[in-house]
Amino acid sequence: MRLLISLFLLFQTVFDDEIVKPHRKFQTSGIVLDFRFFKNKIYAGTDAGTVDVFDLKTGKMEKQIKMKPLPDFYSGTIPAKVYSVSLFQDLMLILSEAKYGGRELSLYQNGKLKHILTTRSPIKKVKLINDVICIYATLGNELVLYDLYNNREIYHVQINSSTFSDFAIQGDLIAMASESGEISLRNFWTGEEVQVLKGENLDNVYKVDFKNHIIAGSGQDRRLSIYNLKNNSHFHVLTDFLIYSVGLSPDGTLALFPYKQNNDMKLISTKDGSTLKIFTDLTATLNRIIFLNNHTVLTSSDENQIVEWIF
Repeated sequence: MRLLISLFLLFQTVFDDEIVKPHRKFQTSGIVLDFRFFKNKIYAGTDAGTVDVFDLKTGKMEKQIKMKPLPDFYSGTIPAKVYSVSLFQDLMLILSEAKYGGRELSLYQNGKLKHILTTRSPIKKVKLINDVICIYATLGNELVLYDLYNNREIYHVQINSSTFSDFAIQGDLIAMASESGEISLRNFWTGEEVQVLKGENLDNVYKVDFKNHIIAGSGQDRRLSIYNLKNNSHFHVLTDFLIYSVGLSPDGTLALFPYKQNNDMKLISTKDGSTLKIFTDLTATLNRIIFLNNHTVLTSSDENQIVEWIF
């Protein structure tokens, strides 16, 4: 009997070591649509028309940037949802909702918002390259390199006929994901295609991440794809549910993604797909995963919070 109890306790200890639960939660003013981590601060764009800024060390919200509300159809106002945020030095580029379903780009610096662009084009994601240049992609899978100083397009290219999902940048390369299941790898300075990654996802790639020489794609087909650009190898991990998001560690050796309908996440090695840990206790659909290092992760879901995980 003692032997059985000892074996049970040993098994339970090993199992518990593989389970990761939330370490801390940051309460936001609305559902988080996008967030970034920059210089030890979290910048969360919400559907309440705000960018909530948290200090990672204290866990407290230290600033809230409010976008101008939009008129509704009943002579009132509604929040201008913040769809995407990007930071460079002391600049923040904010993509928010505009009138009649349009999009607005604004620069935030020294406590002031400066309007850059309003368009009917459904811009989905933006990224500041430096203090003058940004890159953005539209739902129609158009990629635009934009001069913020002169308010002009440097280039405007159509990736393909599929709907755009996500992009990730590493060095001079941008990985573009779409509903085609393919990932288009391009030089973001010229827009020229370098390579097409295909064969692992058969349907929409919801999210893509790009770290070191590793690209990961999370798919509607329940496949998590891994492409290694260094040795030209690739494989996929099949799960039980749609994979709405994925994040890679800074060195590209780890991938974290949801793998079950209950939003549990799986941490795997990008070398061979082996499972390392399971993350539990989420209650809503994941939309973004960001590694701070190889032992700390931030995630957001369709709810009013950002969760910190330490493993």
